[in-house]
Amino acid sequence: MRSDDNRWNDGAELREKAEWILQKNGAGKSKELESMSSGEIFQLLHELHVHQIELELQNEELRQTQSELETARARYYDLYDLAPVGYCTLSRQNLILRANLAAAKLLGKTRDELINKPISRFILPEDQDKYYFFRKQLFETEQPQESELRMVGSDDNQFWAWLYATISRNDEGDHICRIVLVDITDRKQAERDLKQREKRQRLAVEIASDFLNNPINQMDRTIDNGLAKIGKNLEADRSYIYETTGENQIMECKYTWYASNLRDRPDNNMNKPVEISTWVYGQILDHKPVSITDINDLPEKAVSDRKKFKSQSFRSILWAPMIVESYVIGFLGIDSVQAKKEWTDNDIMTMQLAASIVASAIKRVKTEKELIHQTFHDQLTGLYNRTFFEEESKRLNVERQLPIGLIIADVNGLKLINDTFGHEKGDELLKKVAEIFQNTCREEDIITRWGGDEFLILLPQTGEKEAREICDRIRKNCSKANDLEIPISIALGHSIKEDLDDDIYSSIDEADEVMYKNKLVESRSVKGNVLKALLNTLRSKCHETEEHAWRLQKMSRKMGEKMDLPSTELDRLFLLVTMHDIGKASISEEILVKTGELNKEELEIMKKHPERGYHIASATDEFSHVANEILHHHEWWDGTGYPDRLKGEKIPLLSRITAIVDAYDAMTNSRPYNKGQLKTHQEAIAEIKEYAGSQFDPELVELFLELYEDENGID
Repeated sequence: MRSDDNRWNDGAELREKAEWILQKNGAGKSKELESMSSGEIFQLLHELHVHQIELELQNEELRQTQSELETARARYYDLYDLAPVGYCTLSRQNLILRANLAAAKLLGKTRDELINKPISRFILPEDQDKYYFFRKQLFETEQPQESELRMVGSDDNQFWAWLYATISRNDEGDHICRIVLVDITDRKQAERDLKQREKRQRLAVEIASDFLNNPINQMDRTIDNGLAKIGKNLEADRSYIYETTGENQIMECKYTWYASNLRDRPDNNMNKPVEISTWVYGQILDHKPVSITDINDLPEKAVSDRKKFKSQSFRSILWAPMIVESYVIGFLGIDSVQAKKEWTDNDIMTMQLAASIVASAIKRVKTEKELIHQTFHDQLTGLYNRTFFEEESKRLNVERQLPIGLIIADVNGLKLINDTFGHEKGDELLKKVAEIFQNTCREEDIITRWGGDEFLILLPQTGEKEAREICDRIRKNCSKANDLEIPISIALGHSIKEDLDDDIYSSIDEADEVMYKNKLVESRSVKGNVLKALLNTLRSKCHETEEHAWRLQKMSRKMGEKMDLPSTELDRLFLLVTMHDIGKASISEEILVKTGELNKEELEIMKKHPERGYHIASATDEFSHVANEILHHHEWWDGTGYPDRLKGEKIPLLSRITAIVDAYDAMTNSRPYNKGQLKTHQEAIAEIKEYAGSQFDPELVELFLELYEDENGID
């Protein structure tokens, strides 16, 4: 509002002006006043006074209105300047006429610096055309317009702006443009994030759907398609999958995709197996993604990684571990080789999600393949099983596969080997036989484990001559196999299915009959070879010599002759002292040669050898007649021995003789467990005397002493 002094000065000026006008126009009026009566003059003065008051009241209202107008204008400019959004007034020529503080801050200039500057200077070149059509539409329609543009602020920082513009006229009647500027960068980022999330979810759904809906036999193609989608989605040059092998010490590249615009594909270095001892692979094994914008920025401890990546043309990489049940089975990777690429958080999340889906799919495929393999393969040998043969024989029963050869093979002496050497050795033998079949037969032949010790080989397009030749090669390769301590012997029989209507199982029965005849012929020699191998194994494990066997044979035979035993019993006694410890062949060498005392568990294992020897001898016609004596050669006269705690004469006679001569030889000759504890002849005789009636048959002890008490009695 104006001050009182200003108001007084304005009043004085108005009075002077009024006096001048009165003098100019009212000269004749004064004569009229002279002719008026005093009452009329008084009335006139009253009217003038009232009129003056009216004018003063009007002036006061005008002054009040002017004050309110100035207050409103000040408030408007305060609101304009201090508004949280930017306001600009532009000329028709696109020059900034006025800008508030928010607009100045957005554009990175002072308000004075903005005046008469074209606003297009602050719009990115890529959006200039968009702004041009925005202004054109505004002035042509004179209707409010809005648009979203990218603009440049302080320090060349880019931001997204929402523009809302209207048209009006200034005091001179010229068109002006009023624009609202709002920073919508956060909103645009949120929109981008939302789109990326939706994009990521669509990608995940597509990949997951492909893996779920496509059959296992198309899984390689499904993975290739998935890699292509991942690579294109993330704008990578390559995408690939590495899987761990060799107890997680090696990773191999299993699948690779290349972008179509990749001019020069790198060499095959990336397809070579890599050791995972480096820093980058360590991150993967720690379940961490690896995001590298520039390979040169790898840490110092990743020098070897940097060198290798450069050799493979990597510039930027993004890897995500593939994890199944807390174990890393490999990683899903993408890279850029044409230019550096800065991977976003959304890219990393996309890769982690995709890696999880791919890992689950790979695990599912492996599990289903394992189930299929177990369904159609023998777990021990890895050969096909009977179920597979039954299915495959139907498929091969067509005219073009005829004639079909069939070979039945039976491993001779497997039960004896299991009983003597143990089932572990028997399994080794079966696996070796399977290996021989695989190395001997042709690729198209179907090799099946038919039963416990039987194998069946189906030979497509094979006649009599070829089938016989294959059998001969199998026998030859079995005889040449020398990497097992057990000799390999196989009974073979073959037959030929000539006609499509012939029942294949009849052909199998025919081959089985031939095989059984061969087995009867070979059985005796096979068992002899197995026992020979057993004795060699026993001597090797126990470090026993042929001299030991010779001494036992000599002492026992002399006792038998002194007792007038018939020759058949002498022969049995000779065989018994030779074979009595055959059961030890299946006991570990560690126990057999232990120098100290056996612990309780080891002693129990050692006490099993008479029973094992019994089963071995019982399995062969040649030795079954001494099996019972082998079983009881550790029984004691007083009934405290093992395994059946027989007492006195219930213990077989030959077992009692063997017990005495074996004890004497063990005390007087070096064995692994008695080194440094050998007894003299007299000490051994004294101990045998001491245990007469408890461990040994007292009458047989007297006979032994009669023959050998004199030291010269034993050579």
